[in-house]
Amino acid sequence: MMLVKLGGSIITRKGGAKQVRRDVLRRLAHEVAAVPELIVLHGAGSFGHTLAKKAGLKQGIARPSQFHAASLVSADVRTLHVEVLRALQAAKARPFSMPPGQVGFARGGQLAVMAMGPFRLALQQGFTPVSCGDVLLDEQQGVAIVSADAVALHLARELGAERMVFATDVDGIYTAPPGKPGAELIEHCSPDALRKHVLGGSGKTDVTGGMAGKGQAIAAMAELGCEVWVVNGLKPGRVRDALRGKDPVGTIVRG
Repeated sequence: MMLVKLGGSIITRKGGAKQVRRDVLRRLAHEVAAVPELIVLHGAGSFGHTLAKKAGLKQGIARPSQFHAASLVSADVRTLHVEVLRALQAAKARPFSMPPGQVGFARGGQLAVMAMGPFRLALQQGFTPVSCGDVLLDEQQGVAIVSADAVALHLARELGAERMVFATDVDGIYTAPPGKPGAELIEHCSPDALRKHVLGGSGKTDVTGGMAGKGQAIAAMAELGCEVWVVNGLKPGRVRDALRGKDPVGTIVRG
């Protein structure tokens, strides 16, 4: 079983406007549609992050106005979610919607419980489960913003995924921001090396292109025995090749 995450930075336009990059989404849907035993995840991009950050929802609900904001973010994320489902349907896949806000809850800002039965059953029946980053009810703080990366780690752990492909807007994990003098693409990496040299060791290197937040999840997945690929989803064919094990340009993290 494999997982693929379509980053919000590639399927939506950056900034406050809630706009889908339908040409990119359409192509990516065709790249993943023919892959069996696959779970598709997607980020929220401009459909979730802007309002969630403005309303301070990451820390939960502390004032009455945040209830309305949480409701709006949940609806916005589902608007994007439907776009992803429609694109997969047009590509002749069999998507089945499973946003974490409907099958799980959080505790203290972290994903605590997510039902695996629906995912297993969907896969057994020949469907492609589709999940995403989402607003979840939280036992301690009212609501929590849970990333698709956290959902991916939970699925990898519970379902024993063999491969995880992150489709991002950069070619992979770099030793410094792309374009900066001396920045080099890391083609192969271990979880320990990722944590030590990229996520925090000397402070001279960094996970770029919005990768810092998912670095720990990548390392944890690799330690579970899940091979993790980070590729540029804006480059045609790279997601398809990674899912098929054809070694495209990118970063591979293995335990």
